[in-house]
Amino acid sequence: MKIALPLIVSLGMLTTMICLSIGMATALPPGHGIALPFGLGGADGTASAGLALSLMPVTLLVATALFALVPRMAPRVALKPERYIMLWLAIILVSALGHGLIIRGALMALRGA
Repeated sequence: MKIALPLIVSLGMLTTMICLSIGMATALPPGHGIALPFGLGGADGTASAGLALSLMPVTLLVATALFALVPRMAPRVALKPERYIMLWLAIILVSALGHGLIIRGALMALRGA
């Protein structure tokens, strides 16, 4: 199965997420929390900047590693490569949207600081 296209897209998105996270982490004041748009975080729905900004890049890194390794371990996946690649690209899209919401929260926190 050819996984070059989704692997390149995944690594490109991962690089973009890491660069955005590093940029936002350096712009935020130390100890500043970021509101999360989903159920993680404390009682007030915030998390530390380090946790919030690294959440989606780490998730995408794990997903990329799994999607790259599964075809070697489970040959059945090669029977329907289109579905596999579409699922992989959908996971990348969902991760990018989640990271975008976190970056939005960081920008709002930066504006309020």
